Amino acid sequence: EILNTKSNLTFIDKYNLINIGKRNNKNGRSNKRSYLSSFPIISTLYRRIFPFEFVNDIKKFKRLESSPTDCQNPIGIADVINKSLTIIDSKIGLESSLNGTFSKPVLIYSRLARGGKTTCLCELFNCLKQKGYNVMFISFNDSSGFRKLENESKEEALYRILSYQLINCENHDSKIPVDWDKMDRYIGDTPFVLLIDEINSLCYPIDNDVKRVLNKYFLDKRNRYLVMTTHIPVNLDGDGIYSFMKPVLSVSLPLSIDLTLLKSMGNKCNVINNQLVAYYGGIPSLLYCEYQNKDSSPRNRFNKYTWKKDRGQDEYINFVDELIHGNIPHECNRVYHKLASLTDNGNNLKWPPCYIHCILSLFISTCEGLKDMLKCLSAIEVCHEGLNEGIWWEQTVILSLLLHLVLSTYRGNEGPFGICGIGEAIGASIHVIKIDIESNNPNEMFSFMSDQITRLIQRTIANKKHFIIFVPTCSTFKQFDGFLIFVADKTLKIIGYQCKLGSKGADGEIPQWMNKAVLITGKSFPRTNNNRGWNYLNDDDIISFLGCSLSVLYPKSIN
Repeated sequence: EILNTKSNLTFIDKYNLINIGKRNNKNGRSNKRSYLSSFPIISTLYRRIFPFEFVNDIKKFKRLESSPTDCQNPIGIADVINKSLTIIDSKIGLESSLNGTFSKPVLIYSRLARGGKTTCLCELFNCLKQKGYNVMFISFNDSSGFRKLENESKEEALYRILSYQLINCENHDSKIPVDWDKMDRYIGDTPFVLLIDEINSLCYPIDNDVKRVLNKYFLDKRNRYLVMTTHIPVNLDGDGIYSFMKPVLSVSLPLSIDLTLLKSMGNKCNVINNQLVAYYGGIPSLLYCEYQNKDSSPRNRFNKYTWKKDRGQDEYINFVDELIHGNIPHECNRVYHKLASLTDNGNNLKWPPCYIHCILSLFISTCEGLKDMLKCLSAIEVCHEGLNEGIWWEQTVILSLLLHLVLSTYRGNEGPFGICGIGEAIGASIHVIKIDIESNNPNEMFSFMSDQITRLIQRTIANKKHFIIFVPTCSTFKQFDGFLIFVADKTLKIIGYQCKLGSKGADGEIPQWMNKAVLITGKSFPRTNNNRGWNYLNDDDIISFLGCSLSVLYPKSIN
């Protein structure tokens, strides 16, 4: 039937665009049969005849499974969807100006692998349908089975995946001639939202052709909007993956440290405790994958990548800086940037402690503060029932102290809580020492610390500057959770701190030998005119101290 047609029909196999019509061999005889002999059977060949017509009604697309079928209680998805719907409702009726004075912002879900991006995007699809939007979901996720065909451009791959949602065809392993205007006319003027899962798996960074079509047909126009997920954050001001669509809007995906909620996700999640929540950055989906589905632990996923070991000091300092300030490098070309997420404003990076732990293990052991950071993260990771519920918060504070001290040592930054001024601590060594004496007397603690400092100075005559974090181990000593000390030229500066997980005020008076005492609460604290000399940090102070990555562990900012 195909061969007897009078007109030339065009079909595409996996490699070439070929016209079927009269074709003669070199002897002038018809070569139709031999010409087709190398191709699939006719039933498959017929499915490859083009042009296809768009016939599938977008309104009739089926609901998507939006969460793991055995997840008894998904956490925080409703909040993500409500924020997303508010953005879409307010932006979809706008259009970008031709002169560039206004660009409609794209909405991004950015988080590391197994962070809940696809689950939220599927639920957004269902809610948009319920609100009457025309909506299409496409995925380049590993589980989608997507692969780019040989000699297929990224734009052609995008068009192919979109087209096969609109035509009657069993598979999508053949190239399709690109006609964006035809697809644009078919979508029409009804409000339409395109959801793309893991755009980074199609191309990283997005090439100019894909940028052009996503802008022109799915974002800039009135009644069109675009939502994308990615687990590779990049610099929005450079030539990276999103530089073509600015400004960018980002909605934070679910976070929680509520043990009752987290344990309710599944029957195997009852082992989750406060330390595990802290270690996984309060990301419910990571905990769910680890303990309910045994899908892939962060360590196993980390080990799937090819890593360069013994990374140098400069890269270590840059990574620590990114952990605190969240600055996105001009090019996110480090493999470990795939394990980060974007913040709400789309301008900063953040990692959960489970991946910070993995990444820090890549650096050379001589980097100041590194060994103690790894010990601190290991302490957060360890799962023991019956531990004081505030221990994970204390470990978070110690880790944040270490991060700041690294920048003071290598870059001359001002120290945490004013322990040193700008440039005063360059070249200082960093130590964490346990005070393993059974005593409730701060003066006895001071005597122990003085002795340890003297020994340290005698051991390291060449280095006259030291940062020391002293951590009392006596369970009955409540006045201070730690002491931050800076030693320089035989002068001593001491700051004591308490890590209250709740909202109580500080305990005890400040000893005369202490320069400052700081209260770092996990929740709201009482405003009082009589703090007995203690410095009560407010919300902004604490978030700034924790830095971009660890601020997700500030209990007040999470459910």
